[in-house]
Amino acid sequence: MNGELAKKLSGVKWYDLEKIKYFAEKIANSKIDLLIAPVYLPRINDDEIPKIINFAKKIGAGKRFPPLGIQKYEKYKLGRKPTGLKIQTWWKFYNDYLKKLEKKYSTKLILKPEDFGIYKINPLPKTMKKNEKVNVEIVGPGWTKNEMIGVAKGRAVSILNCKKEKGVIKTKIVSNKHNIYVGIPVN
Repeated sequence: MNGELAKKLSGVKWYDLEKIKYFAEKIANSKIDLLIAPVYLPRINDDEIPKIINFAKKIGAGKRFPPLGIQKYEKYKLGRKPTGLKIQTWWKFYNDYLKKLEKKYSTKLILKPEDFGIYKINPLPKTMKKNEKVNVEIVGPGWTKNEMIGVAKGRAVSILNCKKEKGVIKTKIVSNKHNIYVGIPVN
């Protein structure tokens, strides 16, 4: 809820917190269900999380589903790595942090799949095997440099190190874990 901290954490000088708050309120007052999902960064945004909880309650976020989904920071290869951050264990995040906030603000913060109507079903059958070579039709850019998203055999494929921006490219599937297909171009 601090504009300067929000700019610093987003990594861009043009981040407009007031615009985000304005649109969050507009969404909360529409037919759309709004869930606000900040990432908790111990020692960095400790004072901001209670303000975000109060903001979510004030604007009426979460009509059908919970209004907040506070996320635990995890260090990722391609993610931001703020300085001064103290990484927490999952146990500490849930038991020392979220449970105390739930009690203090009378708001559900420890979420389960059932809170969103999510239930287990059988996974989709895999259509491609690891190391299989397939023709993938490129449909758009991915989120990392030289990554494209394509379609093959009815599934989305993330193509790494792809210099081509459109058309069909021969791709070797290097991962198909959890029906998430990742490939690299081949000759």
